[in-house]
Amino acid sequence: MKRTGAIIPSFTTWPALLIRIILFTLLWVVLTGGQTESWLLGLPAVLIATWVSVQERRFPTVRLSFWSSIRFMGFFLKASLISGLDVVRRALHPKMRLHPDLIDYRLSLATEAARIFMADVVSLLPGTLSADLAGGRLTIHVLDRNMPVHAELEALEERVAAMLEAGVPRRTPIEGGG
Repeated sequence: MKRTGAIIPSFTTWPALLIRIILFTLLWVVLTGGQTESWLLGLPAVLIATWVSVQERRFPTVRLSFWSSIRFMGFFLKASLISGLDVVRRALHPKMRLHPDLIDYRLSLATEAARIFMADVVSLLPGTLSADLAGGRLTIHVLDRNMPVHAELEALEERVAAMLEAGVPRRTPIEGGG
């Protein structure tokens, strides 16, 4: 039942739409502390966020594995803690030398959403920053090219693939860098 000019795309089911409205409403309540005066801005924000989220062209449907997501969160927290402590150690140790470098990493993730998520997560981990994502190649700035970056990226990519059900990545070598 496709109508031209419809505000809500025909591929969206009402239960899915209702769930999105509820989630965006809860997010608004959390962000504003439940203040009633915030709804003058909140109601249009929730409706616009819902409308934008159902635009399949912008936000393709992503399959998400619940248990892999839980495992990913544990992995991410552990990696953040370990790499964060490493960055602190490097910052506080005056003789600790840095060897910054740009590293090209060929991603094996099957979907664009998974590749974008991977690039974003790399930037959230201390000591690394995604510098460019072009096609299946991710350029990463690292604080020290002597760190085991390749192994860490492979482990991260495997968990992203499992969580987003984006296929099991194949091992690919890092090119460039040191």
